[in-house]
Amino acid sequence: MHQPPAGPGNCSRTGRHPSSAPVPTGNPPILTVLAWPLPPPARSEVPGVVKEIEFEAVAPPAPGAAAVVTIDGVAVALVEVDGQLRAFDDACTHRGCSLAEGTVDATSVTCPCHRGRFDLASGVALDGPPTEPIRIRLVRREGDRVLVER
Repeated sequence: MHQPPAGPGNCSRTGRHPSSAPVPTGNPPILTVLAWPLPPPARSEVPGVVKEIEFEAVAPPAPGAAAVVTIDGVAVALVEVDGQLRAFDDACTHRGCSLAEGTVDATSVTCPCHRGRFDLASGVALDGPPTEPIRIRLVRREGDRVLVER
């Protein structure tokens, strides 16, 4: 079967522009059709564009311990795992318990209150009762200073 060539803005399957589709008669459509062409994505959604990230200098944690610092009014836990600093919002998304008081292993932090566990790379809740993720913050060292994402 011969298919018409797909041109700019035309459907790759039918070769027709979406505005040339037949208009249904009878009952009004249930779904609203988006305008064609769609507006460009917001600047922050454009691939390859990096948003400026602000950092705040904080004191590093003691070896083997977690430190809690306040950044813009939010308690942030700072731990060192296998020589790498990790920072995440300190409040568990289940009941707000301090995650800095929980256990941290190479890949996760466990809440001391109800044993909810979060992934240290993504913040995703791995084990319930929490279902919402925690915010993971970027951390970098500059000399003897520790910078944590605001």
